[in-house]
Amino acid sequence: MTTGIAESWNNAFAEARGWPITSLMEFMRHTLQKWFFELRTAASAATGPLATEVEANLRKLAEKSTTSFPFPSSRYEITVLDGDLDGDVDLRRKKCSCRIFDLTGLPCEHVLAGAQDRGISPYTLCSRFYTVEVWLSSYGGSVYTLGNEESWVIPNDIGSMMISPPLVKQKASHPKKKRCLSKGEKNSKQHRCSRCGVLGHNRVTCTTVCPPSSRHA
Repeated sequence: MTTGIAESWNNAFAEARGWPITSLMEFMRHTLQKWFFELRTAASAATGPLATEVEANLRKLAEKSTTSFPFPSSRYEITVLDGDLDGDVDLRRKKCSCRIFDLTGLPCEHVLAGAQDRGISPYTLCSRFYTVEVWLSSYGGSVYTLGNEESWVIPNDIGSMMISPPLVKQKASHPKKKRCLSKGEKNSKQHRCSRCGVLGHNRVTCTTVCPPSSRHA
């Protein structure tokens, strides 16, 4: 799945998608201004070397890793037994056989257990993208208001430009608002049959044999 950011963005502006384009753009600008300020404030208040949520997740994993048993083969290569998947850890190459560390850049339980056994700080193993420094730089810019429209300074070539409506015939039906499912994605919302009460189909396609309803005199 590579559409997560686009779908999150689309969902955030679902309310304004039916508005005129200028109102939609102003809504988006206002929302971004709010997000940037709130996230920059949250990043500035962080006390640890990692982003607040990442720091909390790392602490939880560190607590769980205390029940694991590391068996070092060398300074940086450790086999960690956790009673489940276990893991072969290479701290030098920042890899673990469970693949969580490789894919996320954040130490898994096996890596944390191995790092503690070898006396290595887990912060040195985390990807720099989880640091507060990068978090702050992501929202370092500011989104400003546009001010009163009458005070705008518009270049002559832009002000004299005539923009015609698109040559697209408007369909008679209402515009579609629900997104299309991605390939391989299943619809999590299931219909309940009003005839038999079972999920997964409706009254029209129902094939359940129901007893005839009793009639009271």
